[in-house]
Amino acid sequence: MCVASRPLCAVTANYAFSHGNKECLSCGSGQLLSYTQVATSSHTAPTNTTKASIRDYLMAPPSPLHQRPRRILMLHGFTQSGELFHAKTRPLEKALAKAFPGIELIYPTAPIALSANDLPSREEAPPPPSAPAPVDCWAWWRAREPRGEYVGLEQSLECISDLLHREGPFDGIVGFSQGAAAAAMMAALLETGRREVFADAHTANRDCLSLPASVAQLDHPPLRFAVFYSGFSSEHQLYTAFYTPPIATPSLHFIGSLDTIVDESWTQELVAHCESGTASVALHPGGHFVPTGKRETAVVIDFIRKVYLNEKNQTADSATGVEDDDVLDMDFPF
Repeated sequence: MCVASRPLCAVTANYAFSHGNKECLSCGSGQLLSYTQVATSSHTAPTNTTKASIRDYLMAPPSPLHQRPRRILMLHGFTQSGELFHAKTRPLEKALAKAFPGIELIYPTAPIALSANDLPSREEAPPPPSAPAPVDCWAWWRAREPRGEYVGLEQSLECISDLLHREGPFDGIVGFSQGAAAAAMMAALLETGRREVFADAHTANRDCLSLPASVAQLDHPPLRFAVFYSGFSSEHQLYTAFYTPPIATPSLHFIGSLDTIVDESWTQELVAHCESGTASVALHPGGHFVPTGKRETAVVIDFIRKVYLNEKNQTADSATGVEDDDVLDMDFPF
C-alpha cells in the first residue's frame, strides 16, 4: 500500500497568481507555447509591461467557491518519495493555496522500494558516482527497457485506487516524469467507459492488461484536470486501452527544453494520445524537474481556472440552450 504524505495546512490568501492571458494555453491539439511567447504574444501587453501585469494578477481575488478545486493528487517521479516531491513543489503548493483557498495537495509515496541495482533508469538521472546508495527511493513500476513491460504497475494502480477510495474525491492530478505517466493512466481509468474498454480489450486479446478488481470496481468520478511534467506514454501492447480511445481529461503538459531524461518526443507522444482540443503544451527553459517559478505556476493556475470556467459555461449553455463564446476567446479580470 502506498503511503500518503500529508501536506502542511493550506495557506489562505486573497490573491491569485495568474497572467490572465486569454491566448495562453490555447487548447489546440498540443499547441506549443514557450513562456517567452506567452509573455510577449501580440495578444498581450508589450514585454516592458509584463512584470506590472503579473503584479496586478498577484492582487486579484481568489476564485469563487464553485470554481475551485478542493483536492489534488500529486505523484512523484522515479526514485523519489511523496515527502521529497512535496519539498520540491512547495512553491507550486503555495501558489495554488493562494489562488484556491482551502485546497489540499496529497502526496503519496509509491509502493515499490528501489535499491542501488535499480539505477540508473530512463525516467530519472542517475546519482553521481560518489553518492551513497539510495535509501528512500520509490517507484510506480520498474521498466527494464524503454518500451518494455511495467513491472509492478498493477500494484501501483491498486495503491492509487485505494487512496482515491479512502481520501477522495479528487478534482485533479499532477505528476512528474514516471509519476506523470502514472497520472495519465489514472486520469484515463477514471473516465466514463474506460474500464469497460479494458475488459473488452482483455477479452479480445489476452496480451492487454487485466485491471485488478479493486481498480475495476473503484467508484470515483472522472478527474476534472491533469497536469503532467516531463510526462510520457507507453507504446507496449499491454497498455493500449489507456490511450485508445484518446484521453479526454483536460490536460496541461510541461516540456523542459533542456530535459535530457525524458525527450520532448516522448511527451508529444502522450499529447498525441489526448483527445483533440483537450491538451495544452508549455515549454519551460529548464531540464528534468518541476518548474516552480512565477510564470510556470501562473500557467498552471490559469489552466485550472479555465477548466472550471469552461465547465460553468457549458452548464449554463445546457440550461439555457444558448451557445456562448468559447472560454478561451473571452477576457477575464484576472
